[in-house]
Amino acid sequence: MKSLGSLIIGCANFSDKYGLDDNSKVPKEAIREIINKNQNIIKELDTAISYYNANNKLKDLDLKKLKISTKIPFLNFKEKDLETKVIKLVFNHSKKLNLDKFETIYLHDSNQLLGRKSNIILKTLEKLKKIKITKNVGVSIYNPEELEEILKIFVPDVVQFPLNIFDRRFLNKKTISLIKKNKIIPYSRSIFLQGLLLKDAKKLPLYFKRWKTLFFKYEKWIKQNKISKVEGCLSILNSLPIKMNLILGIENNLQFKSIFKKLNTKVTAPKELFSNDRKLLNPYFWKI
Repeated sequence: MKSLGSLIIGCANFSDKYGLDDNSKVPKEAIREIINKNQNIIKELDTAISYYNANNKLKDLDLKKLKISTKIPFLNFKEKDLETKVIKLVFNHSKKLNLDKFETIYLHDSNQLLGRKSNIILKTLEKLKKIKITKNVGVSIYNPEELEEILKIFVPDVVQFPLNIFDRRFLNKKTISLIKKNKIIPYSRSIFLQGLLLKDAKKLPLYFKRWKTLFFKYEKWIKQNKISKVEGCLSILNSLPIKMNLILGIENNLQFKSIFKKLNTKVTAPKELFSNDRKLLNPYFWKI
């Protein structure tokens, strides 16, 4: 996969229930094993200030050799001196994780950049880079239109977005052109769509039945190619038009090793397997 950049471990499922599984809490020792046994592969962790339980586990681990990226939570504009409070929040977060600086600090809710008080956020992000608590500032987004609007007022160093076999919205020529033109570093997430794409279509919650035709087409293609669903999900990486970093959510080292071995899959995701329905693509809308 020539267009695949770095592998990053996402820490959302280190914190609490994540995706469709109830048993996705990951113990600290499993995280330590993932980090220690894959130092030549894993160079970065992706966490967030709001991932309280994950950060409580990470703080006891040696993270010095890793790049750590994090996200600023939803900002309350009613607070006085918001810039100072955000900077203090970030410094306390770095202190908790025993870090000198972050690789990237993202806005968890980039829509706030499009509000009336976006100047406060922009000023704060610029200050975070100026004082060198972070190398980059970025935005975590959910749809290409969001990026287009953000670029009218601000060019982030990094952009993080969903990408999987069903969700190819960010692979359109216009969005890729904007990323290249503005020299933005792209990070993709949700390659397994929070585990949904690894499940048996016949056993999915009732909410997903409206897309049963798409799921059955996906499973038929998997069987025809005699591949696992993990390989089917990873096959989207063979369609990347630019070099892209990949954020993976994993639960243990054996799972990571299994996924890593399948990264060399030669199959290519068929173009007809996709959706533009945000009620399927964005887990925020799932009613399960």
